[in-house]
Amino acid sequence: GALMPVKVTIDGQELEVAAGKTIIQAAHEAGIDVPYYCYHPGLVVDGNCRICLVEVEKAPKLMVACKTAVTDGMVVHTTNERVEEARRAVMEFLLINHPIDCPVCDQAGECKLQDYYYDYDLADSRLRDRKVHKPKVQTFGEHVVFDGERCILCSRCVRFTRDVSESYELSIFNRGNSSVIGLAPGKTLDNPYSMNTVDICPVGALTSRDFRFRKRVWFLDEHRSVCTGCSRGCSTWLDASAKDNKIYRTRPRKNMLSNTYWMCDRGRFMFEWAEQDRLDNHQVDGAEASLATAASRAANLLRDGSVGVLLSRHSSNEELFALKQLLAGLGDVTIGVGTDRVADDGEIESDDFLIEADKNPNSAGVKAVFGVEDAAALTAALNDGRITTLLVCARRAGDVLGDAIARADHVIRLSAHIEELATAPEVQLAGRTWAEKSGTFTSGQGVTAAFEPALRAPAGSSDNLGIIAALGTALDIDVPGGLDDVWAVWATNHPELGGMTFREFCDRTAMPAGESVAG
Repeated sequence: GALMPVKVTIDGQELEVAAGKTIIQAAHEAGIDVPYYCYHPGLVVDGNCRICLVEVEKAPKLMVACKTAVTDGMVVHTTNERVEEARRAVMEFLLINHPIDCPVCDQAGECKLQDYYYDYDLADSRLRDRKVHKPKVQTFGEHVVFDGERCILCSRCVRFTRDVSESYELSIFNRGNSSVIGLAPGKTLDNPYSMNTVDICPVGALTSRDFRFRKRVWFLDEHRSVCTGCSRGCSTWLDASAKDNKIYRTRPRKNMLSNTYWMCDRGRFMFEWAEQDRLDNHQVDGAEASLATAASRAANLLRDGSVGVLLSRHSSNEELFALKQLLAGLGDVTIGVGTDRVADDGEIESDDFLIEADKNPNSAGVKAVFGVEDAAALTAALNDGRITTLLVCARRAGDVLGDAIARADHVIRLSAHIEELATAPEVQLAGRTWAEKSGTFTSGQGVTAAFEPALRAPAGSSDNLGIIAALGTALDIDVPGGLDDVWAVWATNHPELGGMTFREFCDRTAMPAGESVAG
């Protein structure tokens, strides 16, 4: 059976803690800060950095909080003169040979050495000898560069390649102050999860070749998002600069239901897709138009014809819900679903960790709302000449429907991207990518996760829900006007949501802002 919880006192707070937990876990759950470098909740405990030393009453010496299990009646002090003196000593050891690279180091602004130096040390160096020099800019793999002098040998990266990616590229070589992280003979760090080592490096030793020297982190805001690279739906942070309206990097965000602490390298570059081939204004017959004008023209085409719709696996659940109400008002509609993204050349098809064969984020959402999984019925209806007006919501419609598109008399496109089609669209409705709007995706595992905007959308585009609402207005069909309206309906229909708003859902399935995975 389950072990009884134990009673522990940490800094005067009496806590009930599950047996088997460590002091650092118990402290962090109670909101008590214990510093650490080598500890990471997603890795096997190593206990080598010693910055998490705490005093346990009746113990002869200070104990490492990350490796010591709590016991009933244990009394712990995480801050007193003895503990802080030990932490100062640890910091001095770590900094003895550390280079003064901070002005040029990418880790500045999110570096635990800087943070803990201000918390505990603030002493001048007592070193009178020359510092030990180690390799500086060593390319470890396609995405990762190593700086040996900045490394504090916490071994997080070694444990990651040993226990998580199980690719065994990294190890610690030599002894004493000559110890250095290095590549195993004949290996390069190019497993599909290699950039997680950059996230978990607590200092600037492992840096991303893509992000290096591009932007200081204090100029970036982190935005909660979901990776659109495959149907796993990893929770992510999109780090963007408001000043130049650009995403600079993607990092994994803790979500124990989907990706735990990690994400694959390919997923980190999905943000580039958001910026390519953008449709930045609504158009009627190739000329720029207002949303009302474009929606009115589209409404006439939808009202008068027999309608086919190609859905997108990149639409949010909220958009699918609104679209379903719109289409229900039109009557008999033939529906298919497109494949917006397929694996690139050289991209891994799937593995038994995080990478899924379906390269689209919301296939499960489309299936749940519309019950369709392919475009066979739609293609057949087009080829038989049964469809006069085709509404395309998916990118790569040409790949999915092929020549069948040419059989439609009228094409309406609702998309954030440009695509040349066999029949030129009479109406183009410029939508937004996931990086510019809010909503939810449902992964292949059935986990629904929320995303928020990280970028300002092109001025001529409109939020996809707003476009669907404008079509509803033009057709005199009642559809939800926006995200909050959809959630109001959902909260009423799904008792398990307990009346939750999108905001509340977003906060619940996400970590508090500022708690990055690396931290």
